[in-house]
Amino acid sequence: MTAGRLTALALAAALAMAGCAHTASNHHHPAELVVGSRAGAESELLADIYTGALRSYGFPTRSEEAPDPLAKLDSGAFVVVPAFTGRTLQVFQPGATVRSDAQVYKSMVGALPEGIAAGDYATAAEDKPALAVTDSTSKGWGGNDLSALPRHCDSLVVGSLADASTPAAVGSCRLPAAHEFSDDATLFAALQAGTVTAAWTTTADPNVPADLVVLTGDYLADDRQAQGEVVQALGGLRASYGVFGCLGNHEIYTETEDSITRLFAAEGIRILRQERVPIQSRGEMLNLIGIDYQSLRFSTDHSGHDVDQYLAGNEKLVMPEVVNILLSHNPNTFDRAAELGIDLTLAGHTHGGEFEFIHRGVSLTRIETRYISGWFEKPGGQLYVNRGIGTTGFPIRFSSRPEITVVELVRRI
Repeated sequence: MTAGRLTALALAAALAMAGCAHTASNHHHPAELVVGSRAGAESELLADIYTGALRSYGFPTRSEEAPDPLAKLDSGAFVVVPAFTGRTLQVFQPGATVRSDAQVYKSMVGALPEGIAAGDYATAAEDKPALAVTDSTSKGWGGNDLSALPRHCDSLVVGSLADASTPAAVGSCRLPAAHEFSDDATLFAALQAGTVTAAWTTTADPNVPADLVVLTGDYLADDRQAQGEVVQALGGLRASYGVFGCLGNHEIYTETEDSITRLFAAEGIRILRQERVPIQSRGEMLNLIGIDYQSLRFSTDHSGHDVDQYLAGNEKLVMPEVVNILLSHNPNTFDRAAELGIDLTLAGHTHGGEFEFIHRGVSLTRIETRYISGWFEKPGGQLYVNRGIGTTGFPIRFSSRPEITVVELVRRI
């Protein structure tokens, strides 16, 4: 059914969705989804946004206007009706007094008629419980899927933070009482030492240990006075092999390239500026390279350190016979990086488009680069463009969720 895919697409509005049984019989020629709206620019804009988003996910979709779109949703003529959550609640539960986003959403879900489900962008991004295990445990279980846990229930030793509320069972496994720890550092140290088999954490816990943490630039927007506050906020990042970064174009504009590099260094974070550092990992070496923001002369790049060819003068940083990883704020360096044999480029800069109106393929960022967000491959290398967590100009993101990426490096056979 399409329901699981649809609920993941909600943005700032609620997604009301009729049961999808009427589409189930046609697997080879999926029925066209109809997104409903009322007359008026606001409702039509929401419908167009959802229509574009659903099409980008491969669903045949069109929008249609109706005087009462909820009635057509109830009849099955419409499959999706985007609306603002609080307004929808007032339709089904007039006089409702709840105000917080979570309370409004829960109340609206409870008030919806039978057969209509809802999904909401904010609640989909909530922090959720997660069970952390070591690499050796994951390999012993045959993977990192939680469904493997019940097969090892008898030997399980669980840890958690003191007073944390954790699930009592996972599938058929009734979990033993958790060993309690005073802080994350002690908990994860016990996990790595083998004192506990698994540790309860959450999907947004910044203290979950990582092998390597990297930052890809643009720590400031336009206020150079904010650099101390920004560095302090990031200064708590820790990883087994260190925390590294590169600089973006906004460090050029705010004239903070040197000063913010020094501030980061005082917090134990190394900014790589036309430098490389070897990372010894599990008996192998990674070559981590970082460069300042580069802009190609006579191109559509944002202005920066002008070059005639991307990575010019940095070719010597690439090492043969090892895995090379490049930190480059500008994703346009990827083509040249692949030519040089750099296996993986990690970039930012685009904010995932930040504003992608009507259709996810329409964004002003595409004037500058075709590498907007996500994963790209070409002969010689791979690229991941992170959407970042901030904004430029207006403090708004539209159809471009903030992102912190977890990358797992796996040997290609």
